[in-house]
Amino acid sequence: MKKMRMTTLLIVLSAGFALLAAIAAETALKRQTEAIQAQEKSTTVVVAATSIPAHAIITSGMVKLATIPVGGVSAGAFTVLQPVIGKLATQAIYPGEQVLPPFLTSRLASSDFADRIPSGMVAISVLYNPVFAVGGQIKAGDHVDVIAVLSKGFNKTKLDASEIIAKNVLVLFVPSLSVSNSTSATSSGSGQSISLAVTPHDANQIAFTTVYGQIYFVLEPSSSQLKSVPPVVTDSTID
Repeated sequence: MKKMRMTTLLIVLSAGFALLAAIAAETALKRQTEAIQAQEKSTTVVVAATSIPAHAIITSGMVKLATIPVGGVSAGAFTVLQPVIGKLATQAIYPGEQVLPPFLTSRLASSDFADRIPSGMVAISVLYNPVFAVGGQIKAGDHVDVIAVLSKGFNKTKLDASEIIAKNVLVLFVPSLSVSNSTSATSSGSGQSISLAVTPHDANQIAFTTVYGQIYFVLEPSSSQLKSVPPVVTDSTID
């Protein structure tokens, strides 16, 4: 009888351990399933659409919305574009990288104008007539293409020519333009000053043109960039 009781006790204990093991296995499976489901849930965050250099003013063409798993979202990641546009990048942000608050600062937060110039670039300021530059709609943070129109008067061996000498140029600063200033600029031809971030090579090209020719600016859409540069136009090739 004693032996039978012992056997029964062992059976009960074995069943209990088996039940506990089953419960533990079910709990672990449930946790694993919940973790997988959490990874499968997705949300929308702001990421860099292209390489953003340190100190660059962020435009709408530099960032985009991307859908990623909830588990991969970094703390503080932006979920809409509006708070990001127009801010200054405090560091380089790479394509696909989430845009986070520490990566951004207000353009006005830095009193040093040099901090706004992207690495490897220089700043140059030139006079332009707002009326002939997209009606004065160019503002800081935009990207423009620079057209040089040269007269053969600067070199008797050259024809009159029009050429895009710099493209996708970041506009660093444009002074506010009132109606009276716009009228004055149109009548006097003196124009307004615009500051650009360009390569040293392009700075030379622009400086030369301001002395011997005329500068025009073509505003690029924020969603794209000029794919290719059209050929030089001269008085013998214009249609």
